[in-house]
Amino acid sequence: MYRAIFNTLGNFSHMEGLRTGRGCTIPVPRTVLLDANALLMPFQFRINLEAELRRLLGDVDIVVPTPVLEELRLLATHDRDAKAGERLAARYRSVEGHGSADDALLELGQALHAVVLTNDQPLLDRLEASAPARVINTSSNAHERAKLNGEDLEGKQRHAGFRAYGQSKLALQLLTYEFARRVEPTKVTINAYHPGFVASRFGWNNGPV
Repeated sequence: MYRAIFNTLGNFSHMEGLRTGRGCTIPVPRTVLLDANALLMPFQFRINLEAELRRLLGDVDIVVPTPVLEELRLLATHDRDAKAGERLAARYRSVEGHGSADDALLELGQALHAVVLTNDQPLLDRLEASAPARVINTSSNAHERAKLNGEDLEGKQRHAGFRAYGQSKLALQLLTYEFARRVEPTKVTINAYHPGFVASRFGWNNGPV
């Protein structure tokens, strides 16, 4: 099953916009900062990261801090996925950051009011230390009809597309509850939300699942 993939650090709000002289609003792309673990997800979990971000957040400006690029370069010397992640990072805008990758992500996340995409436990530990803060997991109400089979979590014995989707969202709900329980004494809040139906191309390329 997938781990909690879309973790956001800081504020999660509706897309902002610039107001013109005629009173019209021009949408401003949501800034998304990627850490090294996020750039490995497409190769470790077979996820189209950019498509998922655009599906969930609309128009996004994907950014990679320079300390994250340096971290990937070091990993790429002995890790094939990191080498692929380094090539992927070259597609996105880079911004100057200071200190470690985690330092840069936290600093830039606050300065740019950005979403930080991470699967990095040490960074989440830093989030707890910098509370108050919050994590929001994008889920779905498809979990309500799902059941988990501990003997066949990957669906190798019996697979159906929507059933697997619902099971993955149920696993995310359980992870959210457990994460919330673990950080309950702190000022970090953990929530999962159902975005509802949106006008996007999500699922158009799935075929008859």
